[in-house]
Amino acid sequence: MKFSLASLALYGAALMAVTPISSVNAINFVIIQPDDMNFYNDWNPPPYMPWSGNYPGKAFPGMSSLPWMTKLRDEGLDMTQAYAAAPKCGTSRYSTVTGRYPTRSSIGRKTAKNNGVNPAAATIPNTKLQDVGPSNIDDGFDCSVGNIAQVFKANNYTTGMVGKWHLTKIRGGSVADIVTEVNACGFMDVEAMYPDNLDLGAGWSTDVHHNMEYVAYKAVEFIEDNKLNDWFLYMNPTVPHGPSVSDAMDLDCR
Repeated sequence: MKFSLASLALYGAALMAVTPISSVNAINFVIIQPDDMNFYNDWNPPPYMPWSGNYPGKAFPGMSSLPWMTKLRDEGLDMTQAYAAAPKCGTSRYSTVTGRYPTRSSIGRKTAKNNGVNPAAATIPNTKLQDVGPSNIDDGFDCSVGNIAQVFKANNYTTGMVGKWHLTKIRGGSVADIVTEVNACGFMDVEAMYPDNLDLGAGWSTDVHHNMEYVAYKAVEFIEDNKLNDWFLYMNPTVPHGPSVSDAMDLDCR
């Protein structure tokens, strides 16, 4: 491994899986951050499973026992005491990526300074990965410097992001425009990305949907494509925030 990672703060019920890859003698990292996971929600299969015969309005081919989820649960580290930095999707997501409290965001501190208040409000609009420059506040480079993707990238890791983003202010732009923004914040490979919540009403292409199967497919593809590299992946399913798990299996984000 090329650098010493003393601590990795994971907020918002994020889960970290560490996989040693012997071919490159490195440790690779996956952060899986469910969206608005309920407080102290035990990690169990959902009530409606493909093999239960009562999944509402859905028909699933074949059977499954979720063997890899079971393996991760049985062999992984079970952290029984953890705290979210903030009780919302965007604010906790900001803290996961930066290791900062939401009130310490660059744009939030700039807004607070301009309005003569302290501390900054921990709101979703305030917790975006955005540089504000040294003329406004000290250490105001959340996008170009101060986040985990930029740290890994600077240490020759290939960085990737799949799933919900929610960390830029772009509204009304194309998906390609937003991918460019995510790239600028240190994520080199961005796939199956949805910029925001679908229930906010407008802003970006309505033919882009949340599909958890496709997000998982792109996460696995990233890992397989980089099996000879050192890599870091930030994976963000939108459930349980929304849409419902059953709808998320049908919708197409391609």
